[in-house]
Amino acid sequence: MDPISLRKCMTAASPNRKTPDSIGQNGKGFRAGISYLGASTIVFSRHVHTSTPTQSIGMCVAHNAHLANQIEIPMVHYEYDPVTGETTRYEREPGQFSINMSMLLKLSPYNSEEELLQNFNDIGPHGTKIIVFNLLRSTKGDLDLDFDTDTKFNNSSLLIAGY
Repeated sequence: MDPISLRKCMTAASPNRKTPDSIGQNGKGFRAGISYLGASTIVFSRHVHTSTPTQSIGMCVAHNAHLANQIEIPMVHYEYDPVTGETTRYEREPGQFSINMSMLLKLSPYNSEEELLQNFNDIGPHGTKIIVFNLLRSTKGDLDLDFDTDTKFNNSSLLIAGY
């Protein structure tokens, strides 16, 4: 996803929908679906189908998964050179990148910008990786997803990969 598509995906009820019968017509599916898995989601996306290839990191953190007004969505974007793999910070407003990066590091399980950027290593030249963390628990305290019998998951996060 490019930066605009990522923002539309992660914010609620984006008004720019195609047709009334298309999937995603109300702009609530991503956040609603993810909120049933965990309270926090971080998305890593690389997009090369424009004149300026980009890679973006966005995070959706619900301090209470059922209160939509308590959700933070920090995002950072980079211009990306698919030949060299080099990135350059993309900043529309002065200081906004640093503010959002600080929020990403405070609210995510990552400790540095370099650690965040390492998540792009397995995406390839174009694609998206979604990690859900702060997974929800049942009233008994068990994780809603059964990690004990499905060994491809660990008990702290869920990786959803797609293109």
